[in-house]
Amino acid sequence: SFSNAWAQGADPELLKCAEFHNHCCGGVTAGYLAGRYVREKLPLRPGERYRFVTASPSCAMDALQVMFDVTVGKKGVSATRAAR
Repeated sequence: SFSNAWAQGADPELLKCAEFHNHCCGGVTAGYLAGRYVREKLPLRPGERYRFVTASPSCAMDALQVMFDVTVGKKGVSATRAAR
């Protein structure tokens, strides 16, 4: 699926997200599109950084981690568990 996406002219950043996630899927694509929207509509000012909070780990969060260089270790992502 990577080679097909590349051959069809997929954005290199989307391919990088899919590579990190280890496959192409709808969740990675959704995260990538959400990330593009965030960059366009909520640009950062000097000294600011993004922080993402998620109810559960997801494919989309993998894309956002790659796009914004945020991880749990860098304190850029917080994950919580939903009550059972």
